[in-house]
Amino acid sequence: MINISTMKKRIVLDNQNGFASLVIGLILIVVIALLTVGFARLTRHEQQQALNNLQATQAYYAAETGINDTVNAIDTGTLTTSSSSCTTLPPPYSGHSTISANASYTCVMVDMTPTVLAKSLNAGESYSTIFNTGGTQLNKLNISWSNGGATTFPGTKGKFLPTSKWKFPAVIQLSITPLGGGYGRDQLINNTFTVILDPTSANSNQTVTYSTAVASQGELTDANCNGGGAGCNSTIDGLAGTTGPYLVHVVTMYRSTDVTITGFDSSNNPINFTGSQAIVDVTGKAWDVLKRLQVHVPLQNVNSLAKFGLEARDICKRQLVFPNSVAYVSNTGAIASTTSDPCYPG
Repeated sequence: MINISTMKKRIVLDNQNGFASLVIGLILIVVIALLTVGFARLTRHEQQQALNNLQATQAYYAAETGINDTVNAIDTGTLTTSSSSCTTLPPPYSGHSTISANASYTCVMVDMTPTVLAKSLNAGESYSTIFNTGGTQLNKLNISWSNGGATTFPGTKGKFLPTSKWKFPAVIQLSITPLGGGYGRDQLINNTFTVILDPTSANSNQTVTYSTAVASQGELTDANCNGGGAGCNSTIDGLAGTTGPYLVHVVTMYRSTDVTITGFDSSNNPINFTGSQAIVDVTGKAWDVLKRLQVHVPLQNVNSLAKFGLEARDICKRQLVFPNSVAYVSNTGAIASTTSDPCYPG
């Protein structure tokens, strides 16, 4: 005899098992769909990232091409004027702006009379330049240099440690020669002022006065440096009685550093340097990606300037360096002890 109640229960259980399988199947489908969408989005993101990198590289090379074309135009005398807004280069460079179907340099700006001269120097490297001031009287010259990774500065002037133990910003030797008196040997020697800037001070301003006196040559002076690693700077004033053009020679010691030079008139307004450097600013474009480059380029062949042929007169080179001090030896071999000896430390 068939038990109808038992059959009903069995049918109900079978129906519930089918529903559970359906729910599990739907969940698996949703999970697989989400995974598929996730992988698709990841793949699309990577493809977009690769495309962005490609376009950024193309834009960079387009801007670099613009820099090279502009420098060539300056070197050949084709480009001689500044442009503070976007401009096109004169022939034969005017048709070079399109690099490919989707890459070009779109904006060229040139400053032929910048207010800042800049140069990156390796440790022990020197830089020479001749500049004029466009008729403006130069009153003082400021030199700044990066800390080169250092975050402290020595507390004692003239404490020159071995290179392996030097943990401070670079020491800078700066020479400036007003050339208004002529280019003869005597004029160059008598007008050159050399100072050695030692990064030992955190004062707000460090100033040394231009002088042609023998006792002032090769003076070792404090430079203002920020203990937090912001860099160093020093100012040479007393230039109001001199006339340009000016020859500047910079030597960096101990560390690689970025050097910038600025000048000011008697009212402390920045002056424009002429004949030394130009600032070239170019924007490259690839599709909808822009890349902007700005460089300082020389307006003169600095290699033609002797790096060490011109030095200030009577600078003592007989220097003894001790762990905690520095002394100078006279031409007789003894420690200099009188002000008449150019090696007297003063």
